[in-house]
Amino acid sequence: MGTLRAELQRGLFQDDEERFLSYVDVTKENEKKKKKETYLCVTASIQQPVVVKLYLVRAKDDGYHKKESFMLRDIKVVDGINPRKPNSEFDIVFGDNRRRNFLAVSINGKEAFIKELFFISHKFLPIQKPEFVNIKIPDIESPKHINVQDDSAIQTIQDEDYHPITQKEEADFRRMLKQFNLQLFEAKEFNDKLTQMLADLDNTNIESIMASETAVADLINNLEKCDEHMKFLGDRLFAYDTVLHQVEENVEIIEEKANLGQVERENLRLLLNSLTEFSELMVTVSPEQLELLRRPKFGDAASINLCLEAAKRAHKFMSTETPHSHTDAYKEGMQTIRSAFGTFVDTFYSYISATIENMRDRVPLDESTIMPKHSAVYRQLNNFGEIVNVIRVSRPNVYQRLLDNYRQHTATIFHQDQQNFYQNHEMRVNMMPAHSKAELNEFGSLMEMVAAESEIVVQAEQSFLQKFFHIPSIDPTTQQLSDSMRSVIRTIFEPMADLFQKFGRACCSRNPHELPAALFVRLVSLLPKYNNPKAYFSTVFGNFVVAMKRILDEQMNHRLESYRNQRISKRQRIGLLSCIDEFSDLIKNMDAIFGNSERRSDFEKWAVKLCNGVIEGIDNAAMSPNSKSPASVVRLENFHKLHSVLSEMKVPALDEIRNQVKRKYQENMKIYIFDYLGKPLEKLHLFFESVEFAINSGVRPEEVGFQQQFSRGELKKAISAHQGREVKKGLENLYAKVEKHLNADSPLLQVVWRDMQQEFLSQIKHYQRLISQCYPNSRLNLEFTIEDVLNYFSQIAQQH
Repeated sequence: MGTLRAELQRGLFQDDEERFLSYVDVTKENEKKKKKETYLCVTASIQQPVVVKLYLVRAKDDGYHKKESFMLRDIKVVDGINPRKPNSEFDIVFGDNRRRNFLAVSINGKEAFIKELFFISHKFLPIQKPEFVNIKIPDIESPKHINVQDDSAIQTIQDEDYHPITQKEEADFRRMLKQFNLQLFEAKEFNDKLTQMLADLDNTNIESIMASETAVADLINNLEKCDEHMKFLGDRLFAYDTVLHQVEENVEIIEEKANLGQVERENLRLLLNSLTEFSELMVTVSPEQLELLRRPKFGDAASINLCLEAAKRAHKFMSTETPHSHTDAYKEGMQTIRSAFGTFVDTFYSYISATIENMRDRVPLDESTIMPKHSAVYRQLNNFGEIVNVIRVSRPNVYQRLLDNYRQHTATIFHQDQQNFYQNHEMRVNMMPAHSKAELNEFGSLMEMVAAESEIVVQAEQSFLQKFFHIPSIDPTTQQLSDSMRSVIRTIFEPMADLFQKFGRACCSRNPHELPAALFVRLVSLLPKYNNPKAYFSTVFGNFVVAMKRILDEQMNHRLESYRNQRISKRQRIGLLSCIDEFSDLIKNMDAIFGNSERRSDFEKWAVKLCNGVIEGIDNAAMSPNSKSPASVVRLENFHKLHSVLSEMKVPALDEIRNQVKRKYQENMKIYIFDYLGKPLEKLHLFFESVEFAINSGVRPEEVGFQQQFSRGELKKAISAHQGREVKKGLENLYAKVEKHLNADSPLLQVVWRDMQQEFLSQIKHYQRLISQCYPNSRLNLEFTIEDVLNYFSQIAQQH
């Protein structure tokens, strides 16, 4: 079999640069009897990329010939036919669905070839591998060769000790063949050439070794000399190491002594610095300054500065920590300075307290309309601001007592000043007229001047508290007025809001109808001017606005109650309520005052409340037991008047109420007509009411006249009971009654009379329609016509 492999490789595949991989001995497809040897061979190309092919090779007299070839990648299925029943037949299906049937010489040969083909496809085909069916799939990790006992079985590619050469080795081999001008089959000549070359190389190596023998001996001698020299150097280095070790020990001793000296010098330096600082501390306060602390003088600026310097030095001494605090000198000095500083603080507190208590003398009460200023007191006290700061840090309790004392006396003085200021302005207000627009503006200017005067005083006090008592004015976190400043200054100016509210009431009493709204709008317009979160007066002015808003609300509530509860006289008819005209004048004036102000929403809210109050007042008046007019007439007249007033106003918030008032007016018109017009043709009304009941009960209209109670005779009696002159007389009495109910100059008289006419005509038309339906061709009609009724109403209206 090895000879067959060599013959096939050399005779068919070597020239095409293909490597023979495997084969199987088969008969010609579909032949039952084998005539000539036929093989199915598998080869792979030497060049990259590797191409695997299947060849059908047939033996002839002149050698082997390729009959057909197939690409391995074109194979779609390899079918083992029946894996349960051993046989040597198998099929190969190609991509175009062509199926080729083969019959192996032996079963073992078929199975070995298919397994080998399976391994080859998995090695050389990464994709498009053929599908193997009806066979036992071998393990890919298993060895790639199969030992076959039968001589006719397929011969595998490799034996146990066979290793295929690489492509590079094969290329080198072919190049050497070409160099020796040999062919692949001239293996013996090639082996002789290689043997001769190997012998030549061995001779050359032996000659080279013999030529270098002397040089090797010299090298050995030199190595021995080097070894002796290395021993000498080792002894010398050991001696040097011993000396260096001794030097190292000496250096360590010297370094230790040097470190001790450095520590000693550092300790001496620290001691000197400490003693120097202690000496300087002990002379911080000079004897002259101690004497000044015991007997301070505050008469002039120079004396105040000397006292300030002495106080600062005393505070520095008492607050400085020193390691020598246990020494007798320090304790004695501390006791002396504390005693002197305590005397200074007590003297200073008494002096400032006396100055604060005498502020009333420095700021006398002013009878003018300008609020007194405390500038002189501020200038005097500001000279002591730095001393107060030293006391604030060193003696917080004394500082707090001083602040409380100042706050108490200042609050009293400011209260007197403000009370006098507002009283003077109240006296001025009582002499001012407040009716025209110019006069109202004068009140607004006065209110603005009062606010400006108040701002000057409050802002000056805030600046003084910041400079003298060192109270932080601004909170660094929020950039607004600090809580500490707010708590102090609030107690000083707490009565200002109440005094302003009292002053506002005095102003508004001059014209309660317009001034509250006018002054409120004027103050609201000043809000941007005084809106400063860093100034306390922003809060004060906000209280002013709130106070004026409270006055306005009180006035509006008073109006609202007066609208709701109208006084009804027992001696006369109610007629039109006066609150409607008052409401009209008030809303028009307030509309002009508020205009496009940012607080116009307040006006619109009150307009709605007041209008609802007027509506409630109309209902209360209509239901009053003292009323001599029908309730529907009271509502009718007053809702008509209120609707006219609301229609003239241009207040969008009142639009919905205007529509509501209109509905109330129309509803009460219907009620009044129903109550007093009623059913003037009473007998006809009762007769036809019974007729309608019968029709609703199921009687047909044309059959009504055949019933006895609804006969034509009964109808004639009902018609004859209402003659034209009687109807006219009844309408005249009705007109007189309506005229009595309504005001003499009321435009509603004609409106009511016209609506009554329409209602009366609708009743007559209804009766005529029933007559035509229930009594056809009876020629029965009322004693009067519609034209007669129209003439009655027209004549009565013209007569009056």
